[in-house]
Amino acid sequence: MHRILKKAALLPDPPADKQRNQLRTFELLVRAGYLEEAEKFSERVGVHNDGYLAAYLLLYGQEARALEFIRTRPDPVARTYSLFKLAETYWEMGKPAGASAMLEEAEASCKTIPDAAIRPKCMGRSSFSKRRFEMESPQVTALPHPVSKPRPQPTLPFYPVTLDGYRDGKPGYFLKAQTENAGYREELFSLAGKRDFAAVLQRIQTAPDNARKVLAVSALEYMSIQNNGEVAPDGIAALLPEDAADATLAKAEALLAAGVELAKRKNSDAALHGFDLARQALDRVTLPDLRFGRVVVCAEIAVQEAKAGLRGTSEETFSKALRFAREIGVLIEPAAGAKTMPGKPAGKPVMSDAAREIFIRALAVNNIGQARKAAEVWRGGAKSMEGAVVRAWLEANLPDEAAAFAETVPDITSRVAELLRTAAVTLDTLGAPTLLVDF
Repeated sequence: MHRILKKAALLPDPPADKQRNQLRTFELLVRAGYLEEAEKFSERVGVHNDGYLAAYLLLYGQEARALEFIRTRPDPVARTYSLFKLAETYWEMGKPAGASAMLEEAEASCKTIPDAAIRPKCMGRSSFSKRRFEMESPQVTALPHPVSKPRPQPTLPFYPVTLDGYRDGKPGYFLKAQTENAGYREELFSLAGKRDFAAVLQRIQTAPDNARKVLAVSALEYMSIQNNGEVAPDGIAALLPEDAADATLAKAEALLAAGVELAKRKNSDAALHGFDLARQALDRVTLPDLRFGRVVVCAEIAVQEAKAGLRGTSEETFSKALRFAREIGVLIEPAAGAKTMPGKPAGKPVMSDAAREIFIRALAVNNIGQARKAAEVWRGGAKSMEGAVVRAWLEANLPDEAAAFAETVPDITSRVAELLRTAAVTLDTLGAPTLLVDF
């Protein structure tokens, strides 16, 4: 934390952002408890918030210093408003006697302000504080309250094949496919639940299209898994059609599910064979509209390989997923007639989206190295993605990684902003106290 804030404090800022970032740096130093350093920083850059510093001096147990600091301020207006803030801080800390005494001192200080036009406004602040004391309860404590944030966890669908293999990039197509196949899928679920092998096999033979045929085969696989029966990747591969790229992608999903089940049964060789067949199927998915789905399935294979103890193979598969993500490119073309914002690039930064999927899955198996590589691909999708990467590291409870990435942001304005964001979120996660006083 200290290193992050020092890094931000030493970076030069463009004139338009300088004062705002300096004030933010000062406030974070104060909230983190680096009070002496905050004072020195404040004097060095000429950014002051006396009430804020005094309030946190009080909160962190330095009551005498807080009072001396405020009472010796030369500006009577700043001194008076800071006394009001100290009164509210006492109240938030559950010390009503201190709040009342400080409120009286603030009112007395208000009467010493030379400008008669300002004095009524100060007394208005007194009325505001009194109303707040009557209507609200104290909200702050000096004790830290760490917040635990679970990492995003990708999960393999309960059913072996999703409809991701039928995404073609057209608006509404994915939802349309889900709707059209919903009834057929429910029927297959019912047959699988009844263990009606013959009926499911009949659906495979009479399926009107590849999408439904793949779903029927996956129902057969599901039924076999539920009955603790044989799971044969080669047999699944033979049953699944492969005369279209979408069917091939769904086939890879089914083979992945077979590998997962075999790994659960401690059949490592057969599981590895299933994963290998799934990876081979992905190499045959070349349709541009399916490139995103190919990345997601490939990254999921890498996750399941890692969980099965196949770390070396998992590394290779993650690298393959990253290669697939780079092949997507930065943008896809929008659908015909789609509206675009003036000055904004057309399409969606799907390379970044795909890299994010890899990033999440790499973290799910604690593969920090692959997550870092995914972050670099993610940032390459668009300039605005760098902030998203920093947030993702923070959401994963890895502030050091967030700070290290933030330090590599080329644009200095964005770099300072991301470093300060990292510091602020880290303080929240560690449970640093936050005052509700209106500063």
